[in-house]
Amino acid sequence: MKKALIIAGLLAGTINLYSQNLETKIPPANHNIEIQNKKKSSIDSLIEIYKTPGDIQRFVAQNIEYIKNSGRFYPEIDKSSAPQGFMRFPSSESILKKKYGDCKEGFVLTAAALKKLGYPVCGLAINPKNGEPGHIFTIYQDTITELYGTAGISIEDYISPVYNSIDELVAGMALKSKYNDFKITGVKVTDEIFNNSKQIDLPNQYVKDMNLTDIFGVLFKTDKCDFGKLEKEIYEDGYKIDLENTIIEPKNIEKIKGPIEDATIIYSDDNSIWLSLAYENNHESYNRLSISIKKEKSISMSIYENDRTKVSGNLTYYYFNNQTNTFDNLSQEQTRAYTDLANYFLKLMENDETKALWEQTKKQREQDALQKDSVFIQPKLIAVPKD
Repeated sequence: MKKALIIAGLLAGTINLYSQNLETKIPPANHNIEIQNKKKSSIDSLIEIYKTPGDIQRFVAQNIEYIKNSGRFYPEIDKSSAPQGFMRFPSSESILKKKYGDCKEGFVLTAAALKKLGYPVCGLAINPKNGEPGHIFTIYQDTITELYGTAGISIEDYISPVYNSIDELVAGMALKSKYNDFKITGVKVTDEIFNNSKQIDLPNQYVKDMNLTDIFGVLFKTDKCDFGKLEKEIYEDGYKIDLENTIIEPKNIEKIKGPIEDATIIYSDDNSIWLSLAYENNHESYNRLSISIKKEKSISMSIYENDRTKVSGNLTYYYFNNQTNTFDNLSQEQTRAYTDLANYFLKLMENDETKALWEQTKKQREQDALQKDSVFIQPKLIAVPKD
């Protein structure tokens, strides 16, 4: 695997702050942080109650209502007049007063609170080059472990300190968000972030281009088809095809009472296939049927049944018996119904373009590594049981 481009100096000048303990104590939800003393800022009041990254993230996610394109709630912020090389944001004081925001406001609050607690912090904006909306979040470092984590407007933005470097973190966030070709902008978090006026200006540290194909060999592509939205991914050891927002009614399977809504197929370079089908039964449960087809004709199936009225569901495994030509505990007729369903989706989602691109990607990796391994071969479909 090729390593990501190293992002140098992101936290330059801020690394040597004192250590912090990451043990989290969950505070009561929905505290309203108010200014009780004119000499004390809202951020000072906030960190008296919320003392860890996890605490801060919970507060922001629970108390700041996410509003897309939040600029209309902050008309006093004139971004066009920001100094060259700076990004302009509402102040944390304004955000805590209005309690509205998107990722920009989430960045300001989490960065200000974590910096006040003593964590080295910076901001990072990821903007895809295909024109899709970008995202900005806070990166912070635990000075005990020297590992990096993230925080932002929502719980999904929070990652505890697990990354060894900033470049690994950026690549991981881009991979999670399915950003392939993108630009990153670092934002230096200076003491200006504690300014209690209506707006703050923070300097850009750098602008870099990144591409996950260069880093991981990853490529994303989305197509519309008659059955829904087809998403394709090329990654480190295989490729994946997702069929989303579809409605396909299975036949002759008693357990599946509702339509298949999502399907995923993963082809791995060990000549194995994993097929997963998600379906809903009368709005009472959201279930998943998974079939694993491994090399040497090893086949297994699992069915996860999730009752919405209960906390957890049941997972049942079925193994294919080559002597009886059926799944264990299923009749030949039932086995045929499941294999017909699997073969239908394997054929429906077969994509020669993605397969060819995967083979090309793997060949390039082999050439780069001066290896002569054999080219990946598409696994065969499941054999239909004989009567």
